[in-house]
Amino acid sequence: SAGAEVQFGSVLYQGLSDAIDRARPPAQAVQIASYEPLDFKIEAKVQIHPDYQWDLVQPVIAEHLLQTFAFEQRSFGQDVRQSEVIAAIQAVAGVVAVDLDFLYHNTSKTLQPRLVAEMARWDGTTIRPAQMLRLQASDITLILWKVSR
Repeated sequence: SAGAEVQFGSVLYQGLSDAIDRARPPAQAVQIASYEPLDFKIEAKVQIHPDYQWDLVQPVIAEHLLQTFAFEQRSFGQDVRQSEVIAAIQAVAGVVAVDLDFLYHNTSKTLQPRLVAEMARWDGTTIRPAQMLRLQASDITLILWKVSR
């Protein structure tokens, strides 16, 4: 599937390794490793227009978030910012307002201004793989925000 890690010794790994070996100068060493996935979580309250139904809008928002943050749409080392999440939710028809309550990964449930993903890097002893922030359907919590008048 899209975004699946390349497993050491797999047919894909071996094919990639062979292709690189044929194209590189013999003296140039190469190390092949898959990326490091970082799953992140979103929780937001959403206000919708009175002409729309929450049970119809909510799944559209969730799907739009999954598409926006899909593997094919992102780059290795690309951060996720609050503004991107809010803009993705606001882009759905019927959404009036968004209150992003939580945006986090590998931390306690907090509202981070941005989630950081690193490019491949040398940490002094090892080459660390590039990271990619991923969003799973189970990591999206959307709550209907009812505004009293």
